[in-house]
Amino acid sequence: MTQNKSTKKTINDADFLKQIVQTYLQEYLEQEMALYLGALPYERNTTRKGYRNGYKPRLVEYPGR
Repeated sequence: MTQNKSTKKTINDADFLKQIVQTYLQEYLEQEMALYLGALPYERNTTRKGYRNGYKPRLVEYPGR
């Protein structure tokens, strides 16, 4: 069985790396916000420090793009 080159994901594939970085950063930011607020999303407790208003997708611009 041969594998089509266009469907094969490798570590050198820019889209693959972009997806990995996006997923990692999103998870990291979600955990950091939960730690800061003292509660997970939708969790109600007496020690909660604040509220989340949600977020919207944004494109981050950086030099060299």
